This record gives sequence, C-alpha cells and structure tokens, in this order.
Amino acid sequence: MLNSAILALVLLGACSNSQMDEGLDDESRSAESDVAVPEVELDSLRPGMMRIKSNGASVLLGDDRMRVKLDYDYSLGIHEVTCGEFAQISEKETWYFYLDCTQDDLPVTNVSYFDAVLFANAYGRVHGYDSVYVYHRAVFNSKGHCVNLEGLNVRTDVDGFRLPTEAEWVMAASLSWDPERYGWTSANSNYELHAPCAFPDSMGFCDLAGNALELTNDWLGNLGDSVAKNFV
Repeated sequence: MLNSAILALVLLGACSNSQMDEGLDDESRSAESDVAVPEVELDSLRPGMMRIKSNGASVLLGDDRMRVKLDYDYSLGIHEVTCGEFAQISEKETWYFYLDCTQDDLPVTNVSYFDAVLFANAYGRVHGYDSVYVYHRAVFNSKGHCVNLEGLNVRTDVDGFRLPTEAEWVMAASLSWDPERYGWTSANSNYELHAPCAFPDSMGFCDLAGNALELTNDWLGNLGDSVAKNFV
C-alpha cells in the first residue's frame, strides 16, 4: 500500500439512519450471521461504476468486533479516481490546486479527507446530483489543500456522490479479496504507483487491494462489540 487516494461512490436512495444493538452475546451474533450474499454487476446508468446489491448482508469491522448489516444498494467506482479525472472535475472549482502527479492515469494521492469531500460534491454537481456534504466554511493551507470544513455534515437523505463508508468498502473488497493475485503490493510494485486495472478482481473492481490506500467516509474511532444497521 502507498499513499491515500480517492474512491468515488454514488448512493441512490438515501440509506437508513444507523441503528445499533450493544453487547450482543455469541448466540445472538450467530443468529445475525450472513445468509444473504451481496451481488455485483456493472452499473448500466453510471459508466465506470459497479452496482452492489447488498441483499441484507453484513460485514465485520474493527478486528471483527462490530457487525454491520446493509439493507440498501449502492454503486462504487471500479477503480481509484485518477489524476486526470480529478483535474477534469476540479479545475473549474475555486479550490483547485496543482496535483503532484507524474501522469494522468495514476491514482490521485497526497490529498486530504476534506479535498476528497470537495471533489465528491463537485463530481456530483457535474453529473446532476445533489451535494451529499454540506458545511459552513472551507479552510485551506498555503498549498491550497482543504484542511477543515467547518460544520461538516453528511446528508444521507439525498442521491449523490461521496466517499464509501468502511462497511461499504469492506463489502465490495471482501467479495474477491486476494492481494497477491489482484493487486499491486510490496512484492511487485517496486513501491511505485501504477495505473489502475492491471489486475481486475473476479467482481470487476480494480486495486481494492494494493496500489494506493483508499479513503473512506468514516472517522477513526473505537468500534464497540455490537451489531449496527447501515452504519454511517
């Protein structure tokens, strides 16, 4: 894994509010175990994305401490956002900054979480969707990177583009997780970034394992021993 990159996502039909049951015992967890299996197919309406039908399946987060069940469908970008894609969308924005990229087909790296949020909103506007992220004021550093969005809030009641939640990312990645077969790793990358999709996985995603680390919508925190529904 290398530096942080961006992975775009569109959520059609807002996800339900998070619900959580604390302190479930092993027997209760067993009853909640996955019988449902997600399905993945090309998104016929949004080029460059895969449609994930969660079918009520769940994933484990935080050293398998928290089980998160999803009851909605969503679309995820086939590969990380590239430098060329980022520049094409953001160059028209007032917050645009110079990308440290050697070529357009490499994943975008060395961006902040807030840079990714601004990009997601801009990407959504270009494609006719609402802004998922709302805020009061953007704060930038001397290099033009966004370092804070005051009053940031994630709207789960609109259709639009945002970063995937950790649970959404894990659901997609775990369906065909095999870094040695499907990814650029320390064993074959020479510790350099590579253009996505040299090793598409069996679901059709590229570089969920290896190449650059993807940002998710979640903040770092402690995950409890619990079951959550649509954890955002």
